[in-house]
Amino acid sequence: MAKMKKVLSYLLPFVLMVVFLYLAFNNVNFEDVIEIISRISFFWFGVYLVVWFLSHLARAFRWRIIIRSVKEKTNVVNLFGAIMVGYGVNCVVPRLGELYRGLFLGKWEDISRSSMVGTIVLERVIDILVLGFSVLISVAIFPGNLYQEITWLRSTIYIGFVLIFGLIIFLYLVVKFKENFYNAILKFIGKFSEKLADALARAFHLLTDGFASLKGTKNFFSVVLLSAVIMFLYGLTAYVGFYILHMEEIK
Repeated sequence: MAKMKKVLSYLLPFVLMVVFLYLAFNNVNFEDVIEIISRISFFWFGVYLVVWFLSHLARAFRWRIIIRSVKEKTNVVNLFGAIMVGYGVNCVVPRLGELYRGLFLGKWEDISRSSMVGTIVLERVIDILVLGFSVLISVAIFPGNLYQEITWLRSTIYIGFVLIFGLIIFLYLVVKFKENFYNAILKFIGKFSEKLADALARAFHLLTDGFASLKGTKNFFSVVLLSAVIMFLYGLTAYVGFYILHMEEIK
């Protein structure tokens, strides 16, 4: 039974990937695609590669700061390599790469694999928060009046602000009073399922251990700054992509 669950956990993401790829490329004229690719701008493609490299290098440096509480000094090359391994695995089985990059870095740097999972969970929480702020800022600086074009946008932004700040406050309280939260989880969930309580307890420890790595004002602000840089570079890669395909010429 356990083996079947493990197989399904690997197989389901792969099946979903195939289904969504089919939906995305169904009825696509590949002759037109090949023609468009043949006319790409190699100059802008080179710029894209530079920006793409810098974005992942910034992610490697941010991960290095997060890991600092586990190991003071880690090799940036190993961090960058582990990230690339993770993306490569994601191309085959979506999201599995997040686990593998932690496993590879743990092996290369002789660090506990479980502690690496905690830092990756922290990274994903930070990415969600930064993405939320980026969307809100983008709407605020957009030159047009999106509120008239999208009637539900204003209420969505208000709800987004509340949820983001609520999540920040919740995570702060979880880290500050982690023992209280931990005992409450075990006591409440344990009434229904000890196995589920143990699983949630492990997940809780991974999350709190990850956030504990941000001790110190310097580490905190360095992670915030690098997160903003990463999001900016990700957006820049998308922007440069338009020039690669000469989409700026489309009126």
